[in-house]
Amino acid sequence: VVGATTAETAVVPPNPDRIGKESLLPALDASATDSDTGDDGRERHALAVGIIAGDEGIDVFRWRPTSGNLLVVGHRRSGMGVLSDLIAVAATDVDVALWVLDTLPQRRRAFRRLPGCRRTAPPESAVAVERFLDDVEAHLADPDPDTPTVIVVGDLNRTLVPFDDQAGERMLDRLASLARPAVDGVDAGVSIVAAGSRHREVAPLIAGAADVLVGDIDDRDRRELGAPAGLEWGDAGARGRCWSTGRERPVQLADAPDDLERFIRARLEIREATSDTADGTEAST
Repeated sequence: VVGATTAETAVVPPNPDRIGKESLLPALDASATDSDTGDDGRERHALAVGIIAGDEGIDVFRWRPTSGNLLVVGHRRSGMGVLSDLIAVAATDVDVALWVLDTLPQRRRAFRRLPGCRRTAPPESAVAVERFLDDVEAHLADPDPDTPTVIVVGDLNRTLVPFDDQAGERMLDRLASLARPAVDGVDAGVSIVAAGSRHREVAPLIAGAADVLVGDIDDRDRRELGAPAGLEWGDAGARGRCWSTGRERPVQLADAPDDLERFIRARLEIREATSDTADGTEAST
């Protein structure tokens, strides 16, 4: 599904087929959002998470929560896990209901700063993961026609640790079953953002995926995910560099803030101050 991204022209480097970090900063504000209007007149937001090689240069790579799952796959040091942080940054500007399953306490704290965060939990045991999914299912029993739900799983590999193979497969199937498309005016939809290190971890989620971003990974997994072999990774295997199976082009994920929680808090304070100023201006006219 190609509809997961929209594009805007930015910087054109000498060779757009080899995206380097030097082209990232002038091309992308990672917190920027874009929107269009659906048939029902409601805005559908798209979250900027990186840049992609376009036909005429470098475009902003965006993901629309109503379009389907967004998956990333790569070795632990490939930098693909940054996607969860980028979703948190972009969500400061978008109304989404966030459910976060993540091993990192600092990331969970950062997500809890967001007004749309419903719950965060660590996958410390199989019982904890199943209870988390129970809560998501209860939330989804009464669909919201205006607010998309996004389930963020920061590390599928670690989430599967408390499960044996068969139980892990059942848990992934249950997670995958929660995703559903948006229906204008009825249900804003449910999508899953997840990072894995192997094909088998994301396989149950691919059917509902808008895009799968494949980073530095074993050749067998790369073939199973449909990414080409022999990709040019450029400078020293740049972190966050990957291949979009939906767009069939290289992508560079943005860098996350060094202190995610502090960055989100500052952005929300600015947003609130701007809103207060606008309200005051309207009241005085």
